[in-house]
Amino acid sequence: MLRPREGARALDSNQFQDLLRQRKDALLLPWTVMTGSIGIWAIVSSVITQEYLPAELPVFVAPLFWVLALVLAGASIALPRKALETPRIKAHMRSVPNLRQLATNLRTKDVDGGLLKQLSELSPSEQRLIGLTHVLLKPLALGLALSEAVAIVGFTFSIVARNFFAGFPMLILAFVLNGWHFPRVERLVELGRKEQPDEDLADFDKNLRDMERELKTRPRRASRPKS
Repeated sequence: MLRPREGARALDSNQFQDLLRQRKDALLLPWTVMTGSIGIWAIVSSVITQEYLPAELPVFVAPLFWVLALVLAGASIALPRKALETPRIKAHMRSVPNLRQLATNLRTKDVDGGLLKQLSELSPSEQRLIGLTHVLLKPLALGLALSEAVAIVGFTFSIVARNFFAGFPMLILAFVLNGWHFPRVERLVELGRKEQPDEDLADFDKNLRDMERELKTRPRRASRPKS
């Protein structure tokens, strides 16, 4: 019998690893698009502002933009982290896997029959670990959207100030935030493994309870009279 946590490595079947790579590639696509869009904001602001002389702004304008950018940056880190706290991962690792949800294409929203068949061949623990990529979807989208908002604030500040370098630090901050939000699927899977129930121990406990129940219900043999 495998000891607790030693059985986690047994989950590394080729099919499991292939599906995990597919899920990571699917998550990398929106991350790449959003990161590229920050570069576009930077290029556009540099092209527009080079035609003007820097504007003289009231003293409160720069602090106002920076407060907004820092609030959005803080939310971009805090809110996704809150959504991926240990209790939620633990609850997911003890839930029944929804294979049709896992086999749903993220863009077309259609169920992939081939993927559904592959998922059905995995163990319940493997299915839950693959399902963690679905748990990551909303926090990832939220974090990327907020970091994009930081980039838009930087772009707007550059246009208002007619100076690309006014909003440039905010654009850099948006890039750093996107680096923070890089979909680290392997790390998430390791967290899931730590929170998965020990199925061997659970089976042992169930068998033990069944034996005790059987012994209680089994009729006792009448004792023989002494000669």
